[in-house]
Amino acid sequence: MSNEGQTDEPKLTTNLKGHAVNIYINRTLSAALAALLAACGGGSSDSPVSPASSFSVGGSVSQLTALKSLVLSNNGGDNVTVSANGTFTFPTKVASGASYAVTVGTQPVGMTCGVTNGTGTATANVVNVAVTCYKNPGFVYVTNYVARIVSEYSVNPVTGAMTSVGSIATGAGAHGVAVDPTNKFAYVTNVIDGTVSAYTISSSTGVLTSAGAAVPTGTSPYSVAVDPSGKFAYVANQGSNTVSAYTINSTTGVLTSIGAIPAGTGPYGVTVDPTGKFAYVVNLGSNNVSAYTINSTTGVLTFVASVVAGLGADGVTVDPTGKFAYVTNDSDNNVSAYNVNPSTGALTPAGTVFPAGTNPHNLAIDPTGKFAYVSNNGSSDISMYTIDATTGALTPIGSNISTTAARPNSLAIDSTGRFAIVLTNNSTVITYTIDSTTGALTPTGSSVNTNSPPFGIAITSVP
Repeated sequence: MSNEGQTDEPKLTTNLKGHAVNIYINRTLSAALAALLAACGGGSSDSPVSPASSFSVGGSVSQLTALKSLVLSNNGGDNVTVSANGTFTFPTKVASGASYAVTVGTQPVGMTCGVTNGTGTATANVVNVAVTCYKNPGFVYVTNYVARIVSEYSVNPVTGAMTSVGSIATGAGAHGVAVDPTNKFAYVTNVIDGTVSAYTISSSTGVLTSAGAAVPTGTSPYSVAVDPSGKFAYVANQGSNTVSAYTINSTTGVLTSIGAIPAGTGPYGVTVDPTGKFAYVVNLGSNNVSAYTINSTTGVLTFVASVVAGLGADGVTVDPTGKFAYVTNDSDNNVSAYNVNPSTGALTPAGTVFPAGTNPHNLAIDPTGKFAYVSNNGSSDISMYTIDATTGALTPIGSNISTTAARPNSLAIDSTGRFAIVLTNNSTVITYTIDSTTGALTPTGSSVNTNSPPFGIAITSVP
C-alpha cells in the first residue's frame, strides 16, 4: 500500500505541474506573436487602418485645340500647365478633409475653358475635375439702317449669349458689313449716302474706331465683301448697276478705289470665293448671278459670265470648299444651287432648286461645309439643310424652326460653327446653338434689342 501511495503521488504532481507550464508557455507565445503581427501591419480583419494624410487633385481636359495651352490653379496657388487633351494632376496634394478649388489661371489664346466638379473636400484622390475648352466665337457687328450705327457685341463662348460692347456712328442707311480675314478692319455700306465706311477693330474689346472719312461708292451700295487675302474689298451698287473695287491699306484699313465695272440689273449681294480667285454678284433686277475673276496683284475684276437665278435673287454664298454656290430667290421661295468651275469661276446650275420658306433673304453655311441655313423673312422661320459633299444638294433637317413672327432679315454662323446669329425685323438679334452632328438649331434663349431693324451682320473669326 505504501509503495503504491508513493508511486501515485509523484505522477499526479508531475502531470499537474506539466499542464500548468504548458498553458503559461502557450499564452506567452500568443502574446508575442500578436505583438509581432501588429508591428508588421497584420492582424485580424477588423483591425483599424490608419487614414491617408493627403490626396491628389486632378481630372481631364477636352476640346483644347492643338498647339494651345492653359494654366490651371488649385486653391489659388498650386498651378499646372496643360498643353494637350487628357488627364492632369496638380503637383501638390491636399490634406485629408481639406477643401480644393480648381480654376483656370490662364486661358488659351482664342479660347475659353470652363471647369465643372472643380470644388469640394478631399476624402480620397480627386480624379473627376472636368475642364472643357471652346474657341471664342469672335465679335459681332450689326448694322442699323434707321439708327445709322453699327452695334458691337461679344459672344459668350459657352452659352452664346451676346453682350453689347458699344456702338459707333455710320453714314445714312447703314446696310452691308464685312470684316477682313485678319480681324483688324470692318467695312459698312451706307445706302443713302452712297459711301463705304472703314473701321479698325480692337483685338481685345471688339470696339470699332473710325479709320477716316467714308469713301464714295456707286449709287445705293447694299453689300460689301473682303477677299480672303485681306487686300481687296468689293461693293455691289444696286442703283448704278456696278461693282466697285478697292485696295485695302494693311496698316490703316483705308480703302483706295481701283474703279468699278458693270454688273446686272440691281446688284444686291456680293461675295468672294474661299480661294480669292473669283467674285460673284447677285442681281435682284435681272434675276441672275455675275461671275468675275480677281487679279491677285491688282484686285481688278474681269467679267466671266452670268447665269440665271430665280425671281427676286438677292443673296449669294459660296461653300467653304469653293465647289458650290447658292442663291436665295425671294419671290420664288427657294434656293438655286450651282457648281463652280475651279479654273474659270463660271457657275453651272446643279439642275434643281431647293424649297425654302417664304421670302428667303440669305443663306449661311457652317465652317465645316456640312450645314446650310436660310432666313425666311415672310414665314418668320429658318430653313436648315445638310449639304451633300459630292453634289452640293440640300436636304432639309426636319421642319423649319420658327422665330416667333420675328421675320428674320439675315443670319451668320460664327467661325467655331457652334452658334447661328439671326437678325430680325422686330429689332432683335437671336442666338441659336448648332448641333455638330445633326446641324439642328436650338434657341439659346438669349437675344438682344437693337432699337431699330438690323440689316447686315459680320462676325470676326477665331485665330
